[in-house]
Amino acid sequence: MTTIYLAGPVANVEDGGSQWRNELVESYPNSDFNNPLDKYNAPAEDLTIVTKPARGDTEVTHTEIVEGDKELLRESNAVLVGYTDVLSTGTPMEVMWAYERDYPIALWLQGGVNPSDLSPWYHHHVDNIVSHAGMAVDYLQSVSETATCEVCGTTLGAGYLCDDCEE
Repeated sequence: MTTIYLAGPVANVEDGGSQWRNELVESYPNSDFNNPLDKYNAPAEDLTIVTKPARGDTEVTHTEIVEGDKELLRESNAVLVGYTDVLSTGTPMEVMWAYERDYPIALWLQGGVNPSDLSPWYHHHVDNIVSHAGMAVDYLQSVSETATCEVCGTTLGAGYLCDDCEE
């Protein structure tokens, strides 16, 4: 079964990016999704990013965010970007991470964004740009596959070498 990582802005959107992710998961109950916001015990908009060790459910460190997201990416075999026209620095990094490992990537344009307004980097690294979430899910389910690391045999998303074996 295809496991789709849900990438998209968190910091600069009103609901912390949770609404579209939750609606997508509810709309496709027979699909498997890795929602990076599910790892927190508080709504994304209530989280505080701290540099010292996190205390309580509403604090999280940079390392916890990035390493947790990378773990979920490794457990996935496709990436769906819920794109809105706001500043988002983590999402392009997730796209690049997935691209370098040969994951299929679909970008769903939300809020009437025109494809011509996307960065050339998205056009280069994304396999499919669509205007409906269902089209992105269908595409990713049709093209994703599970692979095994050529060095150690670890089950991967769509890449061929796990992070430990990449040099």
